[in-house]
Amino acid sequence: MTESCPRAWGWPADLAHNGDWGKMASLKGTDIVSVDMASAVDRLKSVPLQRWEEAQVLFG
Repeated sequence: MTESCPRAWGWPADLAHNGDWGKMASLKGTDIVSVDMASAVDRLKSVPLQRWEEAQVLFG
C-alpha cells in the first residue's frame, strides 16, 4: 500500500466538504484530480484490447 491510497479515499469527502458538487475524483496519470461529472459520462470510454489482455494476465 502506498501513501497515496488513504489520500485517494479521502478525495470524495474533500470534494463534498469544499462544496464541489457535480465533480468526482479521477486518476490522471499518477495524479488524483477532480473532474466534472458530466465530462466523465459524456461518452462511452473503452479499454484498448491490448490493455485488456495485459490486465487478464495480471488478474486472471
